[in-house]
Amino acid sequence: PCLRRKPGQLSGGQQQRVALGRALIRRPSVYLLDEPLSNLDASLRAAMRAELKRLHQMLRTTMVYVTHDQVEAMVLGDRVAVMREGKLLHQVDTPRRIYDCPDNKFVAEFVGSPQMNFIDCTLVEKFDAVYLVRGSLCLKVPDSFPRSTSGRSGYLEVVMGIRPEHVLVSLDPQEGFVKSSVRLFQQMGNVGYVDLVLEDEVGEVAITAMVSPDFERASGEHVFIGFDESRIHVFDKNSGRSLRVINEATNCERRVEGGDDNLAETKAKSEDFSVDSHVVQVRR
Repeated sequence: PCLRRKPGQLSGGQQQRVALGRALIRRPSVYLLDEPLSNLDASLRAAMRAELKRLHQMLRTTMVYVTHDQVEAMVLGDRVAVMREGKLLHQVDTPRRIYDCPDNKFVAEFVGSPQMNFIDCTLVEKFDAVYLVRGSLCLKVPDSFPRSTSGRSGYLEVVMGIRPEHVLVSLDPQEGFVKSSVRLFQQMGNVGYVDLVLEDEVGEVAITAMVSPDFERASGEHVFIGFDESRIHVFDKNSGRSLRVINEATNCERRVEGGDDNLAETKAKSEDFSVDSHVVQVRR
């Protein structure tokens, strides 16, 4: 229906689809796509995401795709570059790694809906174990967690991150769980999200948890929450960097200083961002 119309007679979404089609019928070395689906409605955008994915798998041509939509980035990208204010300062990785292992707090809260929960805590190293402490909350982090990451032992102010699907909700008291109150429950088809308020002597913290759609607690009622300790993220309170990343960088520098030439070469290559024959999602 668009073939016999002039550009001024087409809607914004139609113009965008025509422009995208004209670009895709060519066979360049690299496709540069700057928010090609921004003017489409939700259902058409979902259909076009699937079509672009299919075309990329068929053509095997590099696509550099700029988008503000994290769903597009996670669905289409083989590698995602997270940018801020036009600068590539944050993370370049696979979508799975971006979601599961964010390098800093900005990436952690930027990717994911609902976004990651954040709780100010104190990192305590005691008796060869590491704990996250806030009021009545005390979590022992896994043994694989880096010790003395900042070069300081004892106490360190940090921010704990935990995604809604890794927050455990119980209607009855359990060991290691803390009491919280229900603020709002939202049912979204086959899943539900409950907004909770954790109150302690430090103050209030808002937490979102993923629950079953038949969750039975009204606003103001109490539940008990715990955390999957294997899925906890810890960020430096000042820099926002993940303590995992800080620890890896420190160990890498020590090995380079010790004369590991192969590691130095690997480190240099890892810092060089190059486009390969896969889709590269760029967020800004």
